[in-house]
Amino acid sequence: MVRQVHPKVLAVTGPHATQEVMDAVHLHVPKPHDPFVDLVPAAGIKLTPGTTPT
Repeated sequence: MVRQVHPKVLAVTGPHATQEVMDAVHLHVPKPHDPFVDLVPAAGIKLTPGTTPT
């Protein structure tokens, strides 16, 4: 009913639904570019050296 009256409303949630609010925002607004996080590969970074076969 709320969305029928106010079509620009992204979501209707309860007062303590922080994660639901963030999910609704992320669905409609692109995540801002963070150069410190966005450059890390999805597999992560290995900080220990690899072993070499002998």
